[in-house]
Amino acid sequence: GVEEGWYEDALVRLGADGKVISMQSLAQVMLDADRDWALFNASHRQKDPLHLNDIEPVLQDGPFWKRGDLFLSLRHTSEVLLYRPSTREILWTGRGPWLAQHDVDIVDENRIAVFDNHAYDKGMGARVDGTNRVLIYDFRTGQITGPWDRALADLKIETLYEGLQTILPDGSLMVEEENSGRIVFLGPDGSLRAQYLNYT
Repeated sequence: GVEEGWYEDALVRLGADGKVISMQSLAQVMLDADRDWALFNASHRQKDPLHLNDIEPVLQDGPFWKRGDLFLSLRHTSEVLLYRPSTREILWTGRGPWLAQHDVDIVDENRIAVFDNHAYDKGMGARVDGTNRVLIYDFRTGQITGPWDRALADLKIETLYEGLQTILPDGSLMVEEENSGRIVFLGPDGSLRAQYLNYT
């Protein structure tokens, strides 16, 4: 019952041989959770209402999630979900302060990192509000911090679309500024360790 060209993202699990083991419609997941509002609006209708852009699988149990759970990044609702495919439950949702985010990573048993594009469109075209951010959400305290905010602002990291972060074992940070073809490595203190620019 939707218009032609409407995007219906799916969660697909593949076996080692590449064959599909299971597939779940993300739109149906939202409907089953009484989240119709995320799909259909009375005005300014969106053919790609969710825009699933990252899936982070949980590989081991922790106090807030279990092995097999999934973190899902939904760009067009500026939302990150913790979803349990085995029971089809949305266990947690964080909507903002990130805007049009890409990439969610598990940092440790209590925390996740979100690459916040910090992008919006007020009718004059999409743009980044200041610079991109890497935000840390702590499930234990409910607090959100941006330990590299100043460093990313100083470097003018401003990818409008895509982009990702990886926190390395020593606490340093790698950021991919996709739209500019730049990769940046920052120390835990925000110091610039290295950067790569792709001019081609």
